[in-house]
Amino acid sequence: MFSNPYVDGVSVRYKWYLLQPTDANTYFWDDLDSTLTNCANAGKMVCLRIGTGGGDVQDTGFGHDAGNKPHWLVQEIQASGDPDDIFFDFYHGSEADGTPKLAHISVFWSPTKLNRHKELIRAAAARYKRWPALADGSPVVKQFVFGDANASSEDWSIPDSPTIDGIAPAGSSEKSRWLAAGFTAQKIIELTCPASGTTGLIDVAIAAWTNQTVGMPLNPTGWKIDTSNSLYDPNNKQWIPQAIIDNARAKYGKLFAPGKDNINAKQGTTFPSGGNFDLLYYNQPAWVQSAWRVVNDSTYRMNGGTPDNLHNIFRATLNTAVEIPLNYWEVYEADILYNWGGMTDPNTVDTAVYGINTDEIHYAHDQLLSTNAAVPTPTP
Repeated sequence: MFSNPYVDGVSVRYKWYLLQPTDANTYFWDDLDSTLTNCANAGKMVCLRIGTGGGDVQDTGFGHDAGNKPHWLVQEIQASGDPDDIFFDFYHGSEADGTPKLAHISVFWSPTKLNRHKELIRAAAARYKRWPALADGSPVVKQFVFGDANASSEDWSIPDSPTIDGIAPAGSSEKSRWLAAGFTAQKIIELTCPASGTTGLIDVAIAAWTNQTVGMPLNPTGWKIDTSNSLYDPNNKQWIPQAIIDNARAKYGKLFAPGKDNINAKQGTTFPSGGNFDLLYYNQPAWVQSAWRVVNDSTYRMNGGTPDNLHNIFRATLNTAVEIPLNYWEVYEADILYNWGGMTDPNTVDTAVYGINTDEIHYAHDQLLSTNAAVPTPTP
């Protein structure tokens, strides 16, 4: 991958529990130092993502769904005594026998969680906003991406079903439990990026990462929980993410870049489309990550479960990215390493369309480069 001239950068992902496994004051930087140095030596720009979603990393028992938060943090939240340091339960995934997994997470507005998350953002920026450097002297990290309303992964996810699910209290649903915990849309907006002031996570990140842009994956989940907010629009399920983008862009311009972690071959090339990706169409610069890999997947998840030749699936996804257009597309490593030119495809490839030696990574690089709007360069 490092030797591929058509790969411009690398998305480097790490987990909070790996960076701070023991306590709030100790960081283990060695792995990230090594990875980022290797990227710099290879001349590859980096998007750095530190996963903080889900619950306790040690919540690994049968029927439990572990997350990315260090155990000491969860214990600290439990012991704080703050009335907002509370937890929320929901089902996420299942065991091999079908038993649902219970996820136990701190609410997104937990003061202890937010304070520790801000410390993490500042510490990472202090270490990597200038170093390691590329050959031109600029920092290898070009964008820092993080999540906040991330119930299960680094992607935006607010479980919001109104269906009674058997979790205590009896007769409750995800939506009713959120409301009982004190959920409001305004809390989500304020903790992410308020209209005024600099207390949100985006504010902290942009203040800390002075040589980078800052990104966040955004989705519509959670939009129907709090219908009392003045911004609520029953015809626009993107109203909470849009409020966050509006506040960030008003304060920081295009130094904030929204994104999505789920592009696939089914989004199409007509925008606005009335779908979720209109959020990126209307708020460029923006970026995406593939929902899954194209190659080595017998379920054809990137194509909605429909078998097709891999070139068609990859190219359809690229066409969406180009049409929006997007600043960059995070592609799975398996797709980068695949021998596209060898035409080793499990389905028939139309050589009249793709030629005999089409390298999809080369093609995608050229297409995105030709349509890409410039990302602003922050002042050191």
